Amino acid sequence: MRQLCINGVPKYGNDDDAADSWVAFVMDTYADAIDWLNTQKELLPRCGGHFVGAGVAGTVTVDLGAPVGALPNGHFVSKPLADTLSPSQGIDKKGPTAVIKSVSKLPMHRLAMGNVLNQRLSPQMVATDRDLDNFIAYLRAEEEMGIYEIQFNILSSDVLRKAMKEPDNYRDLMVRVASYCSYFVELDPVTQLDIIARSEQSSWSE
Repeated sequence: MRQLCINGVPKYGNDDDAADSWVAFVMDTYADAIDWLNTQKELLPRCGGHFVGAGVAGTVTVDLGAPVGALPNGHFVSKPLADTLSPSQGIDKKGPTAVIKSVSKLPMHRLAMGNVLNQRLSPQMVATDRDLDNFIAYLRAEEEMGIYEIQFNILSSDVLRKAMKEPDNYRDLMVRVASYCSYFVELDPVTQLDIIARSEQSSWSE
């Protein structure tokens, strides 16, 4: 049943209009709630100002996942949630081009504090001059789609797993966690595994 939930139902991050529309609905609902809060004077900050929304979750998704039970999408109890605007770990099967198409359908303009997307690419995707041209085209495309902050790790899962087993040999391995960078071996194991669980994209599209 779990495999049916994971593989038999369309998922956000694969340029599927039905799945992406549900994520857009959640973001709109979140923005509506913030707009309502800002009409309630008794709920506004005493120091002044108003509430704004953000699509930036960072590594709190590791902590926030701890109390969460099993979910219909196949999420195991206590596992990290999806980070920032990124698809859930490992379910974006159609390449990074499909991911930015999904993200571009979200009402990001309603969140004032930024919308961040994390992507992990295989090193082979930027190995040649032609690959770098494709990478530049990808960056230009995502900007034209209104996605203004995207963060990359260009690392293989094999290297990250070796770093977990042999940390002394990988002290200088730097990774992009979310809104910050860190030495991989200095991260806690749950965060390390969360980065490994992010899809390692090996081609621009399916």
